[in-house]
Amino acid sequence: MKRDIIKLGSKTAKSGFRNEEDAQDWLTVMNYDIEEIKNVEAVKVPGHHKADIQVKVTITFKRALGIENLSLKLVTTSTGFNQIDKREIEKYVEMWNIPAEIEKALKLFTGKKRSTLKNLKDSRRMLLTEMSQKIQNSIVDFFTQNKILIVTDLLKGNDEFSADRFMVVWKQDGKNPLWLIRDINV
Repeated sequence: MKRDIIKLGSKTAKSGFRNEEDAQDWLTVMNYDIEEIKNVEAVKVPGHHKADIQVKVTITFKRALGIENLSLKLVTTSTGFNQIDKREIEKYVEMWNIPAEIEKALKLFTGKKRSTLKNLKDSRRMLLTEMSQKIQNSIVDFFTQNKILIVTDLLKGNDEFSADRFMVVWKQDGKNPLWLIRDINV
């Protein structure tokens, strides 16, 4: 029992050291001078915001406080993906003023509304290619004309906790995680 506790303590210390090294690397990527940092505090952002954590960095001699809102995405398989937004279609209609015909098409596509057509490839929903060419063109035109607003809202957010940086962490079995941080505006 005592030997297991010592192993656990050693493993925890090694993980902590590795995480501290990662944090220093992250802060360097975010253009902080490690020698000037007095304190770093990370807190989870509560609620439904694009930022998952907020990092507060106190600079020693400047008495300055750097605030970084990070959106984190975790990938656990090489073919994995991560859902970036979970709102209902009605919320998108409200946010982006989506026309009624496109709203109906999106509900058919997601299966929120059932199609009366027969012989669909998936009985649960209607593929975009199974919709009329006119509707397909309307959808493409709408999203093309509004792509900056849509991508900004989906990735960065538009409230007090909008993300400043985007971080992707890839956890591989038995290996140290790989990560990447980028300024979300780039």
